[in-house]
Amino acid sequence: QRHFGAFRAPPEMLRAAVASKPWPPWLQREMRSNWAGETGAVAIYRGCQAALPRVQCGEARAALEAFAAEHVEAEEAHLAAVAAVVAAPSERSWMPATSFGWVL
Repeated sequence: QRHFGAFRAPPEMLRAAVASKPWPPWLQREMRSNWAGETGAVAIYRGCQAALPRVQCGEARAALEAFAAEHVEAEEAHLAAVAAVVAAPSERSWMPATSFGWVL
Protein backbone atom coordinates (compact mmCIF):
# COMPACT_ATOMS: atom_id res chain seq x y z
CA GLN A 1 0.00 0.00 0.00
CA ARG A 2 1.32 3.42 -0.98
CA HIS A 3 1.12 6.52 1.18
CA PHE A 4 1.91 9.82 -0.51
CA GLY A 5 0.58 12.14 2.17
CA ALA A 6 3.41 11.61 4.65
CA PHE A 7 5.43 14.63 3.43
CA ARG A 8 6.01 17.23 6.10
CA ALA A 9 8.38 20.19 6.04
CA PRO A 10 9.60 21.06 9.54
CA PRO A 11 8.82 24.69 10.45
CA GLU A 12 12.47 25.37 11.25
CA MET A 13 13.43 24.30 7.72
CA LEU A 14 10.82 26.62 6.21
CA ARG A 15 11.96 29.51 8.42
CA ALA A 16 15.57 28.91 7.32
CA ALA A 17 14.53 29.04 3.67
CA VAL A 18 12.68 32.32 4.22
CA ALA A 19 15.62 33.74 6.18
CA SER A 20 17.96 32.97 3.28
CA LYS A 21 16.27 35.63 1.14
CA PRO A 22 16.96 37.54 -0.99
CA TRP A 23 17.65 34.68 -3.33
CA PRO A 24 19.82 34.88 -6.40
CA PRO A 25 17.79 35.36 -9.61
CA TRP A 26 18.19 31.74 -10.72
CA LEU A 27 16.73 30.49 -7.41
CA GLN A 28 13.89 33.01 -7.58
CA ARG A 29 12.96 31.53 -10.98
CA GLU A 30 13.21 27.98 -9.65
CA MET A 31 11.00 28.73 -6.65
CA ARG A 32 8.43 30.53 -8.81
CA SER A 33 8.34 27.44 -11.01
CA ASN A 34 8.05 25.15 -7.97
CA TRP A 35 5.07 27.13 -6.69
CA ALA A 36 3.35 27.02 -10.09
CA GLY A 37 4.03 23.29 -10.42
CA GLU A 38 2.60 22.42 -7.02
CA THR A 39 -0.41 24.66 -7.58
CA GLY A 40 -1.04 22.99 -10.93
CA ALA A 41 -0.63 19.50 -9.44
CA VAL A 42 -3.25 20.21 -6.78
CA ALA A 43 -5.62 21.48 -9.47
CA ILE A 44 -5.06 18.41 -11.66
CA TYR A 45 -5.97 15.97 -8.90
CA ARG A 46 -8.93 18.09 -7.76
CA GLY A 47 -10.11 18.09 -11.37
CA CYS A 48 -9.75 14.32 -11.39
CA GLN A 49 -11.90 14.12 -8.26
CA ALA A 50 -14.53 16.34 -9.85
CA ALA A 51 -14.71 14.01 -12.87
CA LEU A 52 -15.18 10.84 -10.81
CA PRO A 53 -18.99 10.83 -11.10
CA ARG A 54 -18.57 10.33 -14.85
CA VAL A 55 -16.77 7.00 -14.35
CA GLN A 56 -19.41 4.33 -14.90
CA CYS A 57 -17.61 1.32 -13.43
CA GLY A 58 -17.87 1.37 -9.64
CA GLU A 59 -14.65 -0.59 -9.14
CA ALA A 60 -12.68 1.70 -11.43
CA ARG A 61 -14.24 4.78 -9.81
CA ALA A 62 -13.27 3.56 -6.33
CA ALA A 63 -9.68 2.90 -7.43
CA LEU A 64 -9.43 6.31 -9.09
CA GLU A 65 -10.99 7.98 -6.06
CA ALA A 66 -8.37 6.45 -3.75
CA PHE A 67 -5.58 7.36 -6.18
CA ALA A 68 -6.73 10.98 -6.51
CA ALA A 69 -7.33 11.38 -2.77
CA GLU A 70 -3.83 10.32 -1.77
CA HIS A 71 -2.27 12.44 -4.51
CA VAL A 72 -4.31 15.53 -3.58
CA GLU A 73 -3.16 15.08 0.01
CA ALA A 74 0.48 14.82 -1.03
CA GLU A 75 0.36 17.73 -3.45
CA GLU A 76 -1.45 19.95 -0.94
CA ALA A 77 1.32 19.23 1.58
CA HIS A 78 3.96 20.12 -1.02
CA LEU A 79 2.08 23.29 -1.96
CA ALA A 80 1.72 24.34 1.70
CA ALA A 81 5.48 24.02 2.18
CA VAL A 82 6.34 25.92 -1.00
CA ALA A 83 3.71 28.60 -0.27
CA ALA A 84 5.19 29.15 3.19
CA VAL A 85 8.49 30.03 1.55
CA VAL A 86 7.27 31.63 -1.67
CA ALA A 87 4.79 33.84 0.13
CA ALA A 88 4.82 37.22 -1.59
CA PRO A 89 2.67 37.59 -4.71
CA SER A 90 5.72 38.98 -6.53
CA GLU A 91 7.53 35.67 -5.90
CA ARG A 92 4.77 33.58 -7.43
CA SER A 93 3.94 32.85 -11.02
CA TRP A 94 1.44 35.16 -12.67
CA MET A 95 -0.19 32.21 -14.42
CA PRO A 96 -3.66 31.14 -13.26
CA ALA A 97 -2.34 27.69 -12.35
CA THR A 98 -5.39 26.74 -10.31
CA SER A 99 -7.46 26.37 -13.49
CA PHE A 100 -5.08 23.90 -15.17
CA GLY A 101 -6.63 20.81 -13.62
CA TRP A 102 -10.02 21.64 -15.02
CA VAL A 103 -8.62 22.16 -18.52
CA LEU A 104 -6.83 18.82 -18.59
